[in-house]
Amino acid sequence: VLEEVDAGWIGRLAPALRDFPYSKVEPRDDSFGIALFSRFPIAGIESVYIGQLGVPSILARVRIGPHVVTVLATHPMPTSGAEDSWLRDEQLNQVATVIGSASRPALLLGDLNCTPWSTPFRRLERASGLRNSARGFGIQASWPAFNSLLLLPLDHCLHSSDIWVAGRRIGPHVGSDHLPVTIDLAFPTGERR
Repeated sequence: VLEEVDAGWIGRLAPALRDFPYSKVEPRDDSFGIALFSRFPIAGIESVYIGQLGVPSILARVRIGPHVVTVLATHPMPTSGAEDSWLRDEQLNQVATVIGSASRPALLLGDLNCTPWSTPFRRLERASGLRNSARGFGIQASWPAFNSLLLLPLDHCLHSSDIWVAGRRIGPHVGSDHLPVTIDLAFPTGERR
């Protein structure tokens, strides 16, 4: 999942994205462009508008071997005041409903513009039934990439209990104001982690 994408950025990334033949791209000239790229076949994919902000999220069903994983990529409003906080929280509440009622296994990915210890994030976890992929991996702060003293964990992956997190790490600065997050996921083979 890529966020804050515009048409120029997608064009410049095209060589790096050749290994991802399945995609949905919603470029925008503001901070709410979004894209999903997959090496795995997509059983269904659509842009959805969740919340009153009126920006696209991407809802997909990705085939991985015998599994079909529901993936929701979203980017709520960053908060700089009471109205922005309300818009973010309202979108997160609706995201919890959408992904919470989706078939499992399921993933929620994105810059959620809240930390894992915030009330909106904890409410999202409870309402969606998903788990924070960062559990057991430390704080893993990703924003703002240009100031290592002020880094906060705003970029998240939440997953259903039928998916394991085999690894999770923050990547190097690549020019964005967010550091990339890489999560290695697996399906259980009988034992629980």
